[in-house]
Amino acid sequence: MQLSKPLNAMCVNYTTVKRHGLERFNVEPPQKDWVEEIFQDYVAPIVVLGEDIQRKALLASFGMKPKRKYLQGEFKKTTMNTRAERVGVAAEYKGAWREGRRCLVPMVRYFEPSHESGAAVRWQIAFQGEPEFAAAGIWRSWEEADGTLTHSFAMFTVNADAHPLLNRFHRPGEEKRGLVILRPDDYDDWLRVADPEQARFWLALRPADEMTTAPAPMPPRVPKKVPPAALPQQESLF
Repeated sequence: MQLSKPLNAMCVNYTTVKRHGLERFNVEPPQKDWVEEIFQDYVAPIVVLGEDIQRKALLASFGMKPKRKYLQGEFKKTTMNTRAERVGVAAEYKGAWREGRRCLVPMVRYFEPSHESGAAVRWQIAFQGEPEFAAAGIWRSWEEADGTLTHSFAMFTVNADAHPLLNRFHRPGEEKRGLVILRPDDYDDWLRVADPEQARFWLALRPADEMTTAPAPMPPRVPKKVPPAALPQQESLF
């Protein structure tokens, strides 16, 4: 797994919760472990509605369509985010949206690029009084060749042009987008509402005065001359 990641894309990097952090979501942690800083195709815990209409945690890969699911030569899209305005019609998401496959994406911070200094600098965003919080997500399952199921997910973004904090991120001249962060009191409603279109009620941005921000530059790239055995190892996704 590459250690350097693109900085300019929106909402594609976040720090997920540790095992004990899932207690806030009233779920048992998955049996397998996961790394804390998440990028495309990394596995992370999500919270879904089980068949008993209770919350449960799954491990799922970040990106609605994992890279490994594309055919050779097929254009690989980045599907970590879905625009809330198009979730019901976009090919990668519309099936899961209509089936009500909404989820919570637990995290402790997420990252956005600031260009105010003239260069892209990663900043972290968190929420006051919420050491763990959840983004609104959508998920699906994949049947593998051996008959097992794996899962993947994406997060919702909405327009942030008028948001006094989030409109400071991303390249000048681009549409500003922000991640939908749910309030804890809304978790069950988001998961359980039967009509997908009614779920749009929760697809909105939190106020700027509830957020905390700080620069969080990416660590230096690992020099290529370092022997592979000395590099941190990313566990196989599946």
